[in-house]
Amino acid sequence: MIQTHYSDPTFQSDILGMIQAERQKSVSRREWLHRLKGLGLCVEADTLRSLRTRKLVCTLPAHLYA
Repeated sequence: MIQTHYSDPTFQSDILGMIQAERQKSVSRREWLHRLKGLGLCVEADTLRSLRTRKLVCTLPAHLYA
C-alpha cells in the first residue's frame, strides 16, 4: 500500500479537483458537505480536513467555502 502525505502538491491538486467535481454534482452546499463526509472529509472555515483525524488536507479556494 502506498502512503500519501497531505503536504504532497499532487495529492492536494487531486483532492481539490475531486471536491470541485462533487460540488458541481450537488444541488446545495448542504448536500456537498454531506457528500464530503461520505468521503471522510469535512470543511472547517476555509480548510478541508480529514473527518477521522482532523488533519489539514488543504486550504479551500474562496469560491468553494463561501
